[in-house]
Amino acid sequence: MKFGKGVWAHYIKSAFEKYFMWKVKSGNVAPFFEEEGLKLFFGTKGVILCADCSGAPSSAC
Repeated sequence: MKFGKGVWAHYIKSAFEKYFMWKVKSGNVAPFFEEEGLKLFFGTKGVILCADCSGAPSSAC
């Protein structure tokens, strides 16, 4: 069986990169649709930031 060159993989990678850079630029680490998807598929509670934290979400407050 012969496969194509995988041009579709380039488009998927490019779209994911644009999405990730949008998240970084906007500072939104967990958009609502990601939170809802994680709740739906895995039953997680999502990202919870402490009230007095002024740093990055993963940094110590």
